[in-house]
Amino acid sequence: MQRRLNMNPLSLTLSREGRGNAQRGFTLVEMVMVTLVVGMLVITLGVMLNTGVRAFDEGRKAVDTLSSLRLTTERLTRELRTVRRNPAIPADFDFLAKNATNVQFRRFENDGTTVTTVTITATPPNLTLAYNTPAGSYILTNQLGSLALSYLRADGTVTTSNTDVAFVVMDLNLTDSNGNNYPQRTRVALRNRQ
Repeated sequence: MQRRLNMNPLSLTLSREGRGNAQRGFTLVEMVMVTLVVGMLVITLGVMLNTGVRAFDEGRKAVDTLSSLRLTTERLTRELRTVRRNPAIPADFDFLAKNATNVQFRRFENDGTTVTTVTITATPPNLTLAYNTPAGSYILTNQLGSLALSYLRADGTVTTSNTDVAFVVMDLNLTDSNGNNYPQRTRVALRNRQ
């Protein structure tokens, strides 16, 4: 069989002599193979994108939880530092109630005369901060895993007396929606020392 070059300026093709106008196209096998290869590429790309999106989402949740942990810790620290001395017994701090998960105390407002009662209540998943002046209750976080409060003397030993309290240690643990725990321990030095 001889081949001849078609010199038509619009198309340069090789055609076999005797066939006339050769049919062009793909066979069924070629179409199936291309479809399979394209399908495998699409599936691979989809899995890679899905993994990336999940990793981004988990990272965002972790950052949000860590941000909430930082803000909650800062607010609790700021509140605990303001415990006032008890006017009836100046050697004592004015704790009304204190235990391992909740604390209630009095503090002076900025004017130096107004006394506010502050209550910190841990009821997982909420950590609540409440005031009596002005009256209000606020949820600091809705991701609370646990809160443990310890009351320490200046030498670092545990005390139950309101007189000897020099530090409050907070072990705060927040949990994100994926079940990951983020713990933080903070040691708060009380102001208004005698």
